[in-house]
Amino acid sequence: MKTGLLAAVTLTVGCAVSRQDILAEFKAQVLPRAAFELNCPVEQLSSDVLTTDESKVNGYAATVGVRGCGSRYVYIKAYPTGWVLNSTQAERGSK
Repeated sequence: MKTGLLAAVTLTVGCAVSRQDILAEFKAQVLPRAAFELNCPVEQLSSDVLTTDESKVNGYAATVGVRGCGSRYVYIKAYPTGWVLNSTQAERGSK
């Protein structure tokens, strides 16, 4: 019994994704697209992990905010879709 419980705990902990991992994945996969959508050079963008939901109960695993050139966008890592933009036109600014 103890062995099975230890294995379950190890698997659960082993699947945890850190905020740094989420941000690294986002920067590699989405930041160039965000630069295009914001009409702003990548070098002028900053990004922060806003929320995480490792349980994926809500259908997403994380949200990341991107700021640059006077606009702000929010991207969601949705399952099974991947990273998607989740900002309205008003949130995007006038660019």
